[in-house]
Amino acid sequence: MDRRLAVRRAQVAEERARRNLVRLFGLLVVVGVVAALIWLARSPFLSVDDLVLEGVEHSDATAILQKQAVVEGRPLLLIRTGRVEEALLRDPWVSDATIQLEWPTGVRVSITERVPAVWALVNDQWSMLAGDGTILHRGPEPDQSMMVSTISGEVDVRSAVLAEVAGFAAEIPVVFRDGSRIDINGEEATAVIEGFSIRLGRPVDLADKGRVAAGLIASGVEHGSELVLTSPLNPAVRPPRGGTTVPVGKGEEATPEDAGAEDGVSTDTEPAPATTVPEETAPITTVVG
Repeated sequence: MDRRLAVRRAQVAEERARRNLVRLFGLLVVVGVVAALIWLARSPFLSVDDLVLEGVEHSDATAILQKQAVVEGRPLLLIRTGRVEEALLRDPWVSDATIQLEWPTGVRVSITERVPAVWALVNDQWSMLAGDGTILHRGPEPDQSMMVSTISGEVDVRSAVLAEVAGFAAEIPVVFRDGSRIDINGEEATAVIEGFSIRLGRPVDLADKGRVAAGLIASGVEHGSELVLTSPLNPAVRPPRGGTTVPVGKGEEATPEDAGAEDGVSTDTEPAPATTVPEETAPITTVVG
């Protein structure tokens, strides 16, 4: 064999071996870096060591976090914040939830819980409703410190009437709720708050009607009066004794016919002093029959 050819073959073999060594070294470096990153991600240096849970009073947020493996020692890289938030929001008490990873070892969980508004007798069972109508809890009997409600007939848990009742209760100040109630009987809603009998008409716009009722009671309407709130834009007050129908509003008269015609309220009476109402309420008519 030609000596020059043999030398050339030897050089090619050496270059091939050198390239293979370089590739092998590079592969080992990559494997080492990946292994180091995996170790670091699972090491105490990047694992949960400071778990802060805020805003929890009634919900099962702690148990949910444990089920989702958001616990001390869990690598932060393995926590899927979106999935954990979805799990928390499935708790009826939780209206909002956010998960923040605070590198290198912190997790902050912020919970906003729904506020109980009313105990409602739904399908012969007492249910605690939040202000948006969500059923928070069921029990054998209601807490008498809260407003209560009875709803006649079969009611779907997704029915709008639950949200209407809860919306009404949410507008009533806490100081007025003790002993108060709102009842739904078919297409007729009535309420009793602080001894005031309230006619609400159809169970629609109950949040607006509750806001007006609270404003009227706070304004000092004579105790024992009946509040006629079949329309929240044109409420009426029927005092316990004889008196006069007096338009009350912001420069806009509400006629006796508008306020009480559908309720059979008589308006043929003498003028009486106007009732003072909060600024946010609509024109109010005092009706006496």
